[in-house]
Amino acid sequence: MPDKLPVQGNLDPLLLLAGGPELERQTLRVLEAFAERPHIFNLGHGIGQHTPITHVERLVEIVRGWNGWRG
Repeated sequence: MPDKLPVQGNLDPLLLLAGGPELERQTLRVLEAFAERPHIFNLGHGIGQHTPITHVERLVEIVRGWNGWRG
């Protein structure tokens, strides 16, 4: 793929459901994997109805606060 072509990377929604340190690690893993190009962060299948809102808030906090894009 060309370097400047945007990609869309998915986080497993079960990680969002579980929350905790693994959610944080895997979110950063996805962000780092695409640090060299434009990237659209998203979930593989959306937010499940039983996902705690605090987990969603933490995910958004991590993504918005991440400053590693080097494009």
